[in-house]
Amino acid sequence: MFRQEPANREPIESPIKSIVFDREKGEYNLLDEKQTNSVIASLSGKLDKSSKLQANSPFPVNLDLDTLNGNTQEIVMNGNTPENILSAPLSVYLEIASRCNLHCRDCYQGERKANNPLSSTEIINFLDRFRDIGGMIVRFTGKEPSTHLKLKDFIQYGRIVGLKMSLNSNGMMSQQYIEGLINAGIQEVVISLDGGQKYNDSIRGVGTFNKAVNTITTLINKGVDTRINMTLSRKNIDQLEYILRLANKMHTYVSVIPMRNLGNASENLNADLLTPAEMMGVSRRFNELQTEMEPESKSFIYFNIFSKQPRYYHPFFQMEPCVARKNIFMDCEGNIYPCDHLAGLGRKFCGGNIREMDLLEIWRDGKGLNRYRNIKKDEKCHSCHEFGVRCDGGCASEALVACNGNTDKIHDRLCFIDQITNQVL
Repeated sequence: MFRQEPANREPIESPIKSIVFDREKGEYNLLDEKQTNSVIASLSGKLDKSSKLQANSPFPVNLDLDTLNGNTQEIVMNGNTPENILSAPLSVYLEIASRCNLHCRDCYQGERKANNPLSSTEIINFLDRFRDIGGMIVRFTGKEPSTHLKLKDFIQYGRIVGLKMSLNSNGMMSQQYIEGLINAGIQEVVISLDGGQKYNDSIRGVGTFNKAVNTITTLINKGVDTRINMTLSRKNIDQLEYILRLANKMHTYVSVIPMRNLGNASENLNADLLTPAEMMGVSRRFNELQTEMEPESKSFIYFNIFSKQPRYYHPFFQMEPCVARKNIFMDCEGNIYPCDHLAGLGRKFCGGNIREMDLLEIWRDGKGLNRYRNIKKDEKCHSCHEFGVRCDGGCASEALVACNGNTDKIHDRLCFIDQITNQVL
């Protein structure tokens, strides 16, 4: 799929002008203006078929242009796209289940319920529309998406229409169920794991560690791109090294997510939330461990500003207030939000409902989405020399939840830049 982005103005130094998505591999390349012109020339037969696009900056690109000829759907959409957002979302976090088979102490989802969930037909129709407007990646989420009886059917259908199928899960699956996911066409799975067996089981339930590790192992052995999500609190700082080394041994990677003031975690604020000083120490140790391990590791942590080379870079960092400008979250009832953190704040940041509005209309004109997009990080972020280099300013959504949706000042409470003085980062 070839999708042009004529209205985009970001990043400022070299704006994204098109996106090429390989539906079979589930991978996309972001292209600047010069690279976009090369693709257009190739599609029109004006470029040598053997030509390739290879670059490390402004975006990593490795694209064989001859694979595009006769095998690419060009997405053209009517109507004007507002500047500084993409013409359509790249990814959707699609909530299909309002229940879970665990009750984890730190679950950020809390007790939010669905009174009128989407039917299976409505979800299938949504997948069609998401694909038609140039959407690329579907991440099924929940509560626990594997509790939905039709999950494997949704995955199979999504692959048929050319979407990348991804899944967030707690990993409580039988080998037979995993085989069913693989046969349906799952391409990426993210499994939650918060520490070694003793700690993880104390948070998630007895036996959950072994089941999750078995699921991760099976998926990796079957060639499925698999990642670990680790929720980090004051109580499991000492588990960070264990999880990173476990992931390295299993040839996978970790996204380390600080516990936030959301859901069940809000009941344990004083005891469990990291302080800025602790976040700084964790970030230092994370970088030391990463240096010891595979240089290709894609593991990620907030505020990883101690690395000599940024290990995580996202080209949408200038799009205030966060990279949710490339994604959407849809809850069980069809409501669209910038991300799932904001679903608990009612309608304030809701763009609309797919039962009432077209998806593309919601993306471009939804009041709640635009209200979120117009929020600015505070001056502390903009005056920081790490902003947009190694740090994207943290989580704006968590800051909004912490102040009940007040948009006057958006600053991540875990920022520790004030504690670092006269130091070369």
